Amino acid sequence: MDPAAYDDPEFVSAARDRAARALGYGAGTLAVIAGFLTAARAWRVTTVGLGLIGLVELLGFAWSLRVTCDPELPLFEALRSRVVPTLGSDRVFNTLALNSAMTTGAADIWGYEPAKLRRYAELVTFTQGGDPDSASRIVDFQSVSPLYAMLRLRAAIVQSGGRAQVVPVQAKPLPRWRFYDRFRVEDDRDAVLAAISSPDFDLASEVVLETTPDPPPAPGESGGTVRVTDESTDRVDFEVTVDRPSLLLMTDAYHPFWRAEGRPGSVSSQYEILPANWVLRAIPLPAGEHRIRLEYRVPGFRIAAVVSMIAAFAWLAGLLGWAVRRRAEVV
Repeated sequence: MDPAAYDDPEFVSAARDRAARALGYGAGTLAVIAGFLTAARAWRVTTVGLGLIGLVELLGFAWSLRVTCDPELPLFEALRSRVVPTLGSDRVFNTLALNSAMTTGAADIWGYEPAKLRRYAELVTFTQGGDPDSASRIVDFQSVSPLYAMLRLRAAIVQSGGRAQVVPVQAKPLPRWRFYDRFRVEDDRDAVLAAISSPDFDLASEVVLETTPDPPPAPGESGGTVRVTDESTDRVDFEVTVDRPSLLLMTDAYHPFWRAEGRPGSVSSQYEILPANWVLRAIPLPAGEHRIRLEYRVPGFRIAAVVSMIAAFAWLAGLLGWAVRRRAEVV
């Protein structure tokens, strides 16, 4: 809030009235609740009124915000009708409404996540001229970086002439899967970011890793193919065929909790996922046919699941025991 606003009599008056209304609503609600609780001493049915108060308050609050959540906002019409049907696995960047992805159905390179992966936030902060060490989920976007091509950016939504416009980006987005035979190794973040942002770096022909892949890709263009067989939010099953050792880049966000393993019929049983271009995933592949499952595995998840199941059974057993004792007392 601009401190100068507090010197404006109209602002002070409006703030006073708004605060008075809010306090009035709160006092009135508490008075009604007190009335129901008092009446409940004589008539238990009046406790239903407490639930009705909560329901009315919730509906009133939701109604006051309904327009801002309306999926038919004109702002998104062009995005939904013209862009979304052609996106495939590509993404957009809605600079006017960063959290519009769930409304429009268009995957956004920045929006719709309540938190950001550290590496991803560092890259985006870097592309906007900020210090990666100060990266957070809040970024002051000033431009569309050419590096967003490796995030599969297809179009940006910007303000133009007082209206929202869908603008195709200049850099062609990378596909979700791409084979590489050229790579370089940089052992720290700043070196990686400097390398991929260099004017002579070609995102489509070279990738920056932090360790040497095993096996290293053989020189020459790979004749590989990729086919996704099943996918969910935390798992991807896919089949790959390569005629020589290759490096497969997946233009989805890297996180150390992702694991890769070979499925029946694959030439390998274990695969390594390497961070590529700081934020993406790369998988070194020997020649042959591969059936791979990528799965997001949080350490301790299975232990927590077992503990939760034991606690649930214990609660049900206690409830059942209480019901049996209560029945015996009644009889």
